[in-house]
Amino acid sequence: MLKTFRKTLDDGFFPFIIIDAINDRVKYFDQFWSAAKTKGFEVYLAEISADYQTCAKRNAHGRKMRDIQKMSSNWESSPRHMMRLDVRSLLQDAAIEEVEMEDFNPDDESLKKPKKNKEEEEEDVKVGPIQHALIGGVQCS
Repeated sequence: MLKTFRKTLDDGFFPFIIIDAINDRVKYFDQFWSAAKTKGFEVYLAEISADYQTCAKRNAHGRKMRDIQKMSSNWESSPRHMMRLDVRSLLQDAAIEEVEMEDFNPDDESLKKPKKNKEEEEEDVKVGPIQHALIGGVQCS
């Protein structure tokens, strides 16, 4: 994963990169943080907390409850020099709206965009000078 992350940084295609992993130990994400900082990225950590039952329910790796509890008890707080991003307000169930999605038909003429001239296309490509990396981890308690 680190090798792929470094290649993504080197390619320079993305101004914003998200690493979503357990990251319960600093040594698991420290190399990602260092690599992103070295390439000029502003790096943020997002630590999300959930109860054991929620973690077990969302567990895509088939971990046992005792394994989840062990990871939680060994949780290491991130160092103070690493900037944390508070995403709690984005994750509240009440803040997430359910939306009805319609089937997309690419042949629908009403959805086609008018062609842009060369100047308009160049305006769309401009990217700000700041690049961001978000390293996420979930702590179960």
